[in-house]
Amino acid sequence: SDPRKPAITLSLKPVGLEGNVTAVGVIGRAVYLAGRHLDVYDISDPGAPKQMTHLPLPGRAWAVRVSGDHAFVASDAGLLVLDVTDPMVPRLVRVVPGLNFRDLWVDGGRAVVASTSSGLVVYDLSNPSEPRFLGSRAIPGEAQGVRVVGNMAYVAVGGPGLQAIDIVNPSSPVLRSTLDTPGAARAVALHGDSLLVADGLAGMQVAGLGNPESPVRIGGFNLGTAYAGKPVGHTGYPADGKAGLEVLDVTDPAA
Repeated sequence: SDPRKPAITLSLKPVGLEGNVTAVGVIGRAVYLAGRHLDVYDISDPGAPKQMTHLPLPGRAWAVRVSGDHAFVASDAGLLVLDVTDPMVPRLVRVVPGLNFRDLWVDGGRAVVASTSSGLVVYDLSNPSEPRFLGSRAIPGEAQGVRVVGNMAYVAVGGPGLQAIDIVNPSSPVLRSTLDTPGAARAVALHGDSLLVADGLAGMQVAGLGNPESPVRIGGFNLGTAYAGKPVGHTGYPADGKAGLEVLDVTDPAA
């Protein structure tokens, strides 16, 4: 298939899902659609997806990340932990209270969470079923998106732009720099040695990581209103509000 010419191959319309789908996760042949509920579909036969689970959640889900036999969900109610030993029948095993968790990144035995109320929050996942709070940092604006590279967390914080926060000591995260993007940074994704930033009315911005502690803007794409984005190879897919899904060639993001 050509990533520059996306085509619909599967459409899922969950039965009984309240409100919009605000988070998506995939584990093998299991697709997770989350909002106020979690709906799991078996897509072994893409032409006939089968709904396997309809699980109520304590708060609206905004992001899903999978690590081993657990899935971690950023939600309005905090950090949700699901046992996905059987991906078709996940079990909610822990709710770590929090407020307005919007995104998270899981790697290296830790979860790094972006919260519009609490800023950046770091948890230890040595015991995945019982995340342990390590530290946090208040952030000007609203932390809406996060990606982690090594010990640097890159956080989309709305109007102030993109912040680079050192989490080598997670009990005391340190702000290293702020990149003032033209718009309001809503989400961030990693593409090679660059970051793609969904920047609201300013479209999608590209930040280089030549100095990981101080990203610099190296390019951008004029769109409508970019809310989120994801790179696949050399193709970027920003979500563009009413315009839907845009397709961008990011082979040379500085061009």
